[in-house]
Amino acid sequence: MTAGENFGKALGTIAGLTFNSAGTPRFLVPKVVVCPTQLTYRVRQLIGMAGGSSGAQILSQTSNIINQYAFDAPIEAPELNASSATTYYIGCEDILSDELGAFIMSERAAFEIQGYPDTQSAAVNRTGQWEWHQKGRFGFLPGHPYLFFKCTT
Repeated sequence: MTAGENFGKALGTIAGLTFNSAGTPRFLVPKVVVCPTQLTYRVRQLIGMAGGSSGAQILSQTSNIINQYAFDAPIEAPELNASSATTYYIGCEDILSDELGAFIMSERAAFEIQGYPDTQSAAVNRTGQWEWHQKGRFGFLPGHPYLFFKCTT
């Protein structure tokens, strides 16, 4: 399978996502690709932004349909190099105006478990119970402009 076919399959999967079992479409519009440094040139070729004649040749070999999506310029993210040179992310806009959109989940304070071992508390040791407390918290921020999908080549 070529890179263009893989990319097209990812776009088709995103287009086929629904809200529920009744088949209500999500109305997601792919707009941006975030990729590691190693994939930047290839992604530019696929979406028609490579410049020169090589971009046009790749598009004519794969499909001009990808060019109709009107992708923004790909975002080169060097921090993705360490995880995988074959993984990229497609960012989609949700065109429904009454939705909050995607959300960002961030760990605002690292989680840790605090407890009382047998040697520390005689009262806990006598009851035969282990007592612990979790500390930490997540933050959820709705309204991110893009919903990202992880893809591999």
